[in-house]
Amino acid sequence: FKIREKMLNRFLPYQVDDGTIFYDHIYSPPRLFVMWEGEEIDAVLPESEELSPIGVLGNVFYFILNKYKVMLRFKTFYDDKSSSSQKKT
Repeated sequence: FKIREKMLNRFLPYQVDDGTIFYDHIYSPPRLFVMWEGEEIDAVLPESEELSPIGVLGNVFYFILNKYKVMLRFKTFYDDKSSSSQKKT
């Protein structure tokens, strides 16, 4: 399941299989975040001028920084053993 559509606030959403939506800022500087319990959680990215999303596969969001062919990824998962789920990226 994948969603990619332009939003009015200049972000593109990418939804992974577990329902998590990654928001990619369209313009520089790059910014990538998820919404978790009503809060924006920013991904810590290397200093970059350009983030190029590739897409999602399963629970992983793939992208390239600064036109390099090195692919970075963020994976989300939930801890089923705890009473309160925690998200890790």
